[in-house]
Amino acid sequence: MRINKFHIGIVLAIVCVGMLVSAFFVPWWTIEADERGPPPPAVPTVYVNSTHDFRLLGVSTSQLTETRIPGDTPEERTWSNSYSEIEDSELDAHFQILLVLVTVGTILAVLFPVFHLLSRRKAVLKSLALVLGFAVIFVMLGSATYLHVNVPSEVGNSQAGLKETLEIEAPDIQTFAGSDYDQTPLSATETTWGPSLGWYSTFVMCVIMLFAIWFTESRPKTEEEPEEEPED
Repeated sequence: MRINKFHIGIVLAIVCVGMLVSAFFVPWWTIEADERGPPPPAVPTVYVNSTHDFRLLGVSTSQLTETRIPGDTPEERTWSNSYSEIEDSELDAHFQILLVLVTVGTILAVLFPVFHLLSRRKAVLKSLALVLGFAVIFVMLGSATYLHVNVPSEVGNSQAGLKETLEIEAPDIQTFAGSDYDQTPLSATETTWGPSLGWYSTFVMCVIMLFAIWFTESRPKTEEEPEEEPED
């Protein structure tokens, strides 16, 4: 079988479906904090790294790594926890809405190549597939925008829950991405927050879907529409 642009477009559409499925399991937004204290020459010196990932399924997971260095012998402990929501916040509701949006986008992305493959029998399905392709892009860009608009303000209203979850003093988060540095005589804490793999992959997927739309619209002539043979 000769490979043409239409086949490439179908493959790209399948890649988009795979990316959307993986988006259910990867972090969309992350808070990471590094705390050090007390400073040398105090023994032991303690380093604490806390990472809190917000996901579509399970909503959030947290990992805390503590390293104690008494002299030259480091001792490291790592433990993880999973949460369905952060206490005293509506983040869970926002991520449930985001989950619905991504689910709708995934269903539309699955139907896109299916309609194109069936359009050989019903031409109207080709037009519907074109609409579905742009609908996927619209829904997923809407998902990324929804996260960008709602997460910072909601996290900013849940400082008590964050402090309990991260086990550190949480900064005043009001922006979608940023950092904060806090230093006291006994410790220093640097906190960073911002979008993660799920959010960034949304835009990559949209670009790939645009190419899938472009290539699938370049369908070759079918057997029902043979090329005219030149006259002798």
